[in-house]
Amino acid sequence: MYTQDLERFQSHVHVDLPSGCHIWAGAQTRGYGQFSVRKSREERRSNPRSGNRRVQAHKWIFEYHYGQVEKGLEVDHKCLNPSCVNVEHLQKLTKTKTWRSGAKFTCKFIGPKRNAM
Repeated sequence: MYTQDLERFQSHVHVDLPSGCHIWAGAQTRGYGQFSVRKSREERRSNPRSGNRRVQAHKWIFEYHYGQVEKGLEVDHKCLNPSCVNVEHLQKLTKTKTWRSGAKFTCKFIGPKRNAM
């Protein structure tokens, strides 16, 4: 990962003091931040026409701090805020545990996301 990418990433983040969430203010899809990063050398060789790829902002910052997320795991928001990119609010979980963790949350785009336990 490149230093320029981290600087660009941070320029899209605003801290919400009451919640502690770091809110992504850049492009979003279904409430989740989207971040455009440079492709690796191998990716550019296989597709030289495109120099960037779009990734989920919360996953990118999590992997920047902790390394690649293993296959079968997802980055989950403990705070239930899909636009939050605060690494202290993120955790790795299996898909099943992601849907079961936390209180009921309703997304305005896709409806209920989680079941209350």
